[in-house]
Amino acid sequence: MHRNRTLSDPQAIPKKKNYQSASSPDLREENCIFGPLFSLPSESLIKDYRCSIVTSKGKLPGHLYLSNNYVCFHSSRLASQVIKHTISISSVSSIQQSDSIIKITTDKEFEFSPDSKEDAHEVLNFVNALIDNEKKNDLDGILSEVEELVIQTQHRLHLDPLHSEKFQSVELFLQNSLHLPSSSLISEYVCVLEQSRFAFVPGRLYLTQDYICFHSELFEKIEILFHSKIKSIELSAYRLLIPRYIQIKTHTQKYIFTSFFDCKTAYRILNEIWKSEQEKARSKKNFGMMNTSLSLSNRNLATDLEDEYGFIIPRENLQKYDSAIRNTRRKQEKNKLRWSQYMSSPESSNHKITLHLIKLVWNGIPTDYRAEMWYKLTKGHMKPLNTNFTYEEYLEMDSSVQNEIDKDIPRTFPLHKFFQKLNKNKLRNVLEAYSNKNPALGYCQSMNILAATLLLVMEEERAFWTLSAIVEDKLPFYYFKNMKGTLIDQRVLEELCQKHVPALVNYFKKINFPLSMITTKWLMCIFVDCLPTMTAFWVFDRFCLLGADVLFEVALAILKILEPEIVKIDDFEDVMSFIYKSVSSMYEPRFIKKAIKTSIILDPKDLYERRQRISAIIQKEIAENEKNRDINFLLSTTHFNRQVLKDMYE
Repeated sequence: MHRNRTLSDPQAIPKKKNYQSASSPDLREENCIFGPLFSLPSESLIKDYRCSIVTSKGKLPGHLYLSNNYVCFHSSRLASQVIKHTISISSVSSIQQSDSIIKITTDKEFEFSPDSKEDAHEVLNFVNALIDNEKKNDLDGILSEVEELVIQTQHRLHLDPLHSEKFQSVELFLQNSLHLPSSSLISEYVCVLEQSRFAFVPGRLYLTQDYICFHSELFEKIEILFHSKIKSIELSAYRLLIPRYIQIKTHTQKYIFTSFFDCKTAYRILNEIWKSEQEKARSKKNFGMMNTSLSLSNRNLATDLEDEYGFIIPRENLQKYDSAIRNTRRKQEKNKLRWSQYMSSPESSNHKITLHLIKLVWNGIPTDYRAEMWYKLTKGHMKPLNTNFTYEEYLEMDSSVQNEIDKDIPRTFPLHKFFQKLNKNKLRNVLEAYSNKNPALGYCQSMNILAATLLLVMEEERAFWTLSAIVEDKLPFYYFKNMKGTLIDQRVLEELCQKHVPALVNYFKKINFPLSMITTKWLMCIFVDCLPTMTAFWVFDRFCLLGADVLFEVALAILKILEPEIVKIDDFEDVMSFIYKSVSSMYEPRFIKKAIKTSIILDPKDLYERRQRISAIIQKEIAENEKNRDINFLLSTTHFNRQVLKDMYE
């Protein structure tokens, strides 16, 4: 039987567990076909069915499509005739089901026969829900007009912005916490900023008399748009898989905001106030020569103090950082002496994994020896011996993923002084050279973080060969498009969590919090972009020696440490924020070490067996997803039915 597909889910439409996500790649082709086919470019496809239309000459097979505002049918089975119907939801006077026949009445009557009675019942429920949604939208439209009239009246009377206690507290937050200019708050919204294709940052949009500010506490991101510099504010109907969004343009940049509770109302308020405040903003000079928009992190606003690797320390974490430095300073001299003895001994010539070396790395690799040890422990020094080209020759080749890499370069440690001009070029060189060395993989996000980390420690060519060793040997298949390696280890980690932190796993299930939301980045970035530098580099030291198993230890230890506090938090978003803040302030590894020593004991043989078992499952899932994607695409572009396509595929 044909598997139903869902693209966008209006609030009124009943949910069904097996509906596919809006971001599912095999459904995007269906939506791309739907709009042009029925001349409805702004409509979002909700669902489609294999279905026949009942005519006087019998049943003619085709496809039934449902969108927010239309029921559409298309069939091209007859060589001499294409049957196509577009039925507006607002024109439907009745809809009835008889067995597997659906009768829709407007000024005409249409009879459709989906593949099964279950599908027919779903169509009935969906169309009824869409009709209810249409009625609700009519009411919303009236309410929006009233709200707009109130806003216009307020401006005509020159009413001051609201000054309730809540608004005053938000104004103080903008000034004191975000270090923004003093300005009266008019309104605020929960929304999402599109940072890049399919990458979104949740946060709040603050509308003041002088500027619009977007702030994401979770991602430490601030965007400020001054009214005098805004060129246009537009409400658009469709972008990628987003049904409605607000686009704000300055003379130099474009910002996409979506996921408002009521996007239309938010747009009306934004646009109205921007127009009325625009002239005022131009006349004000108290903001000096500030830029049109400032992409800053809280770290940059807080303090200029840097750690030994050049990363800025937030002011609120200075005490923790100072304490960590004091606690480790006494141990560093002894540790450096032990490493000096090791590096001058015959044992260091091949860097074989011995109990002595494991103990040394457990205490961390001193800065003076880190470049050499990372290069040797990952076997990066062996890579030039097993390839046909030199690093310089890979650099001279043209990269097929240059545009993707160029997009991520400015986002890689943007506040770090090292990654300016020349050193940005070094990062670009390493990533482009590797994409030429391994064209089957090319480039994947997170590789930029790894390459940048290596460049902080070692010179460019060694960073390239070390990256090659990590991507190909230490974390195989992590960075391919299907992310097979990441999916396997993520599934293994979830099983280990069931064993080591079962209460936390049950709590995450209770609040519908997916573990992968936080741990995928931990795994792919080897914690470098998550933990503070001192702790992250300790993790990286052990990873270079022992491989991906170390990532399981660290992840479990962190969850074990945070578990008592996490289970006290009720809100999904607050849990995410708490984990992010807690992990980013773990300035010394001793607490993670203690958790690993006392309660995290992993058997390498057990991990290997888990990976082998899960690998087979993941491989089947990937193959099935690829098969379904191909079949779904061919269903709309050929005259074959699903069963025939399945037989041909197999």
